[in-house]
Parts: sequence; structure tokens; C-alpha cells
Amino acid sequence: MKPIAAADLKKARALVLANATELLEDALFLLNDGRYARSYALTVLAREEMAKLAMVVRAVLNAHEQFDWDRFDRRIKRHEAKLEVFALVEIIISTNLSQQVEKKAELRRLLSEPENRRRLNEGKQDGFYVSVSAKGVRLPSDVIFDELARSLYDRTRTMLEFFRSGEETDPDTSVFAGITDLYGKIICLAEDFIESPDSVVLPR
Repeated sequence: MKPIAAADLKKARALVLANATELLEDALFLLNDGRYARSYALTVLAREEMAKLAMVVRAVLNAHEQFDWDRFDRRIKRHEAKLEVFALVEIIISTNLSQQVEKKAELRRLLSEPENRRRLNEGKQDGFYVSVSAKGVRLPSDVIFDELARSLYDRTRTMLEFFRSGEETDPDTSVFAGITDLYGKIICLAEDFIESPDSVVLPR
């Protein structure tokens, strides 16, 4: 993959956040209308979209250096990769690692449990399609209920506020701010940790 121009990376940051916001707004509309399955599916899509910000910001940081654009291209297209980096960002900001002697080991342990990500990906499919399997034939509304949809929406809404804290929504005014602040450090750390845990230095 050829390198992406700085102007396009700048535009991507603003538009990705705007689209994630719209997806979550649509999810809330459906949630309030009792369309829990569709709401759940859109919430998962919003999480995937937000995860792209970690990938894009990491590219911004190394845009003028040697950067693995092929890896970037693969990861930004894979649902599993996006759910993985979102999960790690969520873990970092919501887990108290201060009492952990082996912080990297704990992050590895938490990230190595893919069951939640698998359920999210399956739930996204279940939210849109009739499920036909040995377990039976089920409508989306038979699989995803109020509490599940609301819980995922609430957690994702909290994460949206985190991403908003370091991003701008207007592509004409968006700047490469936030890379050296806590926001930038966390999302870049997540991408780096997934690529090469041993090379990452965790903050004390």
C-alpha cells in the first residue's frame, strides 16, 4: 500500500469520528424505539469505526518515518482487528493496573480473552440477519434484548466521549493535536502493544 497523504489522514480523523458519532446516534434512536437488535449491531459498528482512530493517529505519528502501510491497510479493513484495538483502549482506560507488578502480563491476559470480541462480532450479525443453525431459527429480536443493547450502548457512549476528547469533528479545522497528550499516548500505546508488546514501555 502506498503512503497516505497527511491531508487525507487529517481528513480521516475528523470524518471517522463524525461517522462513529452518527452511528451511535442512530443506535440510540433505535434503542429508544425498542429496536434492540438493530441498535446493538449499529453500536458494534460504531466501536469498529472509533477503533480506526487509533490506527490513523498511529499512522500520523510515523507518517514521515518508516511505517508499515501494508499492516495499516490490513488492520483497518478487518473487523476483528478493529474490535481488538477498541477492546485494548477500553481496557487501558477502565482497568486499574496500578497494583499490578506485571502490567504487561495483565494487559496480555485481558487482551488474550477473545470471547467478548467474538460475541460482539456475532451479535452484530445477529442484529441484522435471521440466525439459522442447529440451535434453531431465530429472528434478531429473539437473540438481542433490551438490557444487552443498553449496556453495550452505555459503554460505547463513554468511549465516544474519550475519543472526542482528543479529536475534532471538522476536517477543515482538525489538527494533529493530541498525539503527545494522554489521549494520543493511550491510543498509540494500544496499537503498539498489539504489534509488539515487548517494545512498549508502559507508563508508571
